Amino acid sequence: MKSIRSTKSLCTIKSLLAAAAIAATAGSAAAQQTDGARGVTDLDPRGVYFNRFTGGFPGTEWFTTIPTNGTNRYRLADIVGGGWGALVTPEGAVDILNAPGDGQYSDADNYILNPSFAGSTFIFNNNRAPHTDVDFPLQLFSPVAGNSMLSGVYTTLTQSVNPETGEIQSGNTEDNTVLIVGDIFSITNPASEFFRGVFETPTRVGFRVVVPTPNDLRFRTFAGSAISLNQNLLGSVRLTSINSFEATLLLQSRTGLGNQSQGIVTMSGERVDPYPAGDLNGDRSVDAADRALFIEQIGLAESDDAFNIAADLDGDYDIDIQDLDLFGDVYCLADYAAPAGELNFFDVSAFLNLFSSQDPLADLAAPIGQFNFFDISAFLNSFAAGCP
Repeated sequence: MKSIRSTKSLCTIKSLLAAAAIAATAGSAAAQQTDGARGVTDLDPRGVYFNRFTGGFPGTEWFTTIPTNGTNRYRLADIVGGGWGALVTPEGAVDILNAPGDGQYSDADNYILNPSFAGSTFIFNNNRAPHTDVDFPLQLFSPVAGNSMLSGVYTTLTQSVNPETGEIQSGNTEDNTVLIVGDIFSITNPASEFFRGVFETPTRVGFRVVVPTPNDLRFRTFAGSAISLNQNLLGSVRLTSINSFEATLLLQSRTGLGNQSQGIVTMSGERVDPYPAGDLNGDRSVDAADRALFIEQIGLAESDDAFNIAADLDGDYDIDIQDLDLFGDVYCLADYAAPAGELNFFDVSAFLNLFSSQDPLADLAAPIGQFNFFDISAFLNSFAAGCP
């Protein structure tokens, strides 16, 4: 969603959260009895859910499902780790292990759990948290360095979302500052409220702050993650380009079970001063240095630590021949020799030398990694077209 500048006075995150908390408390979701799955197959239950529970006492909480050792085995737990091991079948049946209780998914995003604890039987109505999916980062195994080019000021549409229904409660547009230091992604709004997360891949950032510190290591705060508000935090930033991002931040009050409130803040940011397409080194020009960096990116995907989203010109999170074609639209692929921007015999000679030595800079056509007539044809086409 593209941001729109506004001259109205800006709300802070705290006021957005207050609106969401009031809406969530007012919205009473009636408990439903398990009535069996309705066509659930090949279920992937991972993720975070909004849980409205009844039984010994009522309340709401964020409730998570993370995989554990063993086929179809998961940990069903609140954000501090309280919960149970369970077997979740691909058809959506839930069997709580080593404790009374069972459950059933009605579809991929909703399930009912019937656990017994503290001398009572509860009904957990779990709905996948709005704006999240199965890849929402709940565990962090190997942080990676972020791309410093992402630092800058972003015009950001910030919205408060009802944590149960996904309804937009309020919103405003503001200029937020993003700072990348090592593997840390930090976003700060004009009120100096900040959220800090950790890169789990070059394109996705995970946030997790849980106070007090859980006994279970799996549920503790990610090293480096932080929040300026007195709230617990689960969150994700998805980079959509070198100039834009989408964020979903799930917050929960640091109060006792049964007295907790939840909120969701979403952000959609666009860089105020965007990099030009094809600029891979952040110097705001596209030249031979960018071409050399681009060639090194071919064949990489977002799961690779060296992936540079600035090279992903078609936005599909891998670098392939389609991206190379788009790079050719902004930089003359046939321009191999000085003077830059002028094509002549020296460019032909330089290409042929690179082609003869099978230098990646001469690999201009699919299949990438092979040097053949198609690379020569691509060079000749670019040479004939002239420089952009």
